[in-house]
Amino acid sequence: MEAILQNLEATVQLLAVARSPFVSEWDVRTMERALQWTLYCQGLHGRFRDRPAIRTALEERLQATNLELRAAFRGHRGLGFEELGTCRAALLVSLLQNPAVSARVADRVMSECLGGSGSGDGTFNHLARTAATRAAGQVLSSAAKLSAEAPILPAVAQTQGRMLLRRLDTVLAGTDPQRLGAELLDTALRGCSGEEQQPGEAPLLAAALLQEAGGSRHARDFALQWLLGSPCLLQRVCRALPAAAPRELAQNCLGFRTAYLETLTDWGRGLEYDVTAGEWVPREGGSEVRWAALLEHFGGLLQGPPACKEAAEAALRALKSADGDFEVWGLSVWTDLLTALKGSPLTLGGLRHRDPPSAAASSSQESAGLPLPARSRQCGHEEAGCIEGLGTELHKFAENTIQMQ
Repeated sequence: MEAILQNLEATVQLLAVARSPFVSEWDVRTMERALQWTLYCQGLHGRFRDRPAIRTALEERLQATNLELRAAFRGHRGLGFEELGTCRAALLVSLLQNPAVSARVADRVMSECLGGSGSGDGTFNHLARTAATRAAGQVLSSAAKLSAEAPILPAVAQTQGRMLLRRLDTVLAGTDPQRLGAELLDTALRGCSGEEQQPGEAPLLAAALLQEAGGSRHARDFALQWLLGSPCLLQRVCRALPAAAPRELAQNCLGFRTAYLETLTDWGRGLEYDVTAGEWVPREGGSEVRWAALLEHFGGLLQGPPACKEAAEAALRALKSADGDFEVWGLSVWTDLLTALKGSPLTLGGLRHRDPPSAAASSSQESAGLPLPARSRQCGHEEAGCIEGLGTELHKFAENTIQMQ
């Protein structure tokens, strides 16, 4: 009997440590052993709750242990006999609420709560159901046109973003907030910060950053600084989001707007003009972002509020000027972006030109018996050869001009 009482006392002590800053020293193995002890105590509750003599002995040991722990841990909440039946859940809740828990242990706790350990328990499966229910409500709200406009991000991402922000709020209110907050974001968004992009994690981060002002303002600012601290991560996140999402972030935050424009500038510098195809394509070793994506993101900024529009247009004009301020298509990606976005025609070897014809457009014109523009005909045609030669000379002239500057 004494061995049972000692095991009970040790388990209550484990629960007390789980609520304290000392839990930062726990690794995953320690947490799993603590869970085994809580299952042991749940077994004691089920076995002895209807045996008054043994139950009384257990209750007396619990009272004595609680008194000792109150002296050691300020604010310690005692554990009664009836609570032994749910002490596994009590341990998991304590770990979830404790910002001192390491990222690895927190990840394992979440897996345990949702039944991911293979035990089939799923102590907090209701959290997943709650998130799904709230997300479904937002979807139905949009479908019924109860919202003023369609949401930028999926409803599930918005719900998960709120949950992440609340957890981050809790972590930042504890000890060592900078390290623990960064570890939480690294763990929750490891698909963003790693080499491979996971489909749902960039929208999750954007949803957290786009939450309306409230009690999570400090958490949003922390998450934003964490994102801006990694240019590579920022590029991956922007590439995975619809253009409307970073535009909204740029509207609300000057720091993000500046970093976003720098990201778009890097994307543009990763393109080169293919004279044969008549279009801008990713250069070898570049960002692999295509012309259409760059056009969409800059277009989103130009269609945004005045602050975003003015910043994007000023950036494009400054880049165009630094590139030689050419008014000829195919020499500067910034010139061509301004042309495509503003719809102003440019000169190409004496021709008036707006957009490079796509291969599909050329094919449809040819099949319909329409004459093709000279720059879209086969290279064997005399006019096409002249224009291609002129394009080469213009490129050489641009290179020489830049070298002289």
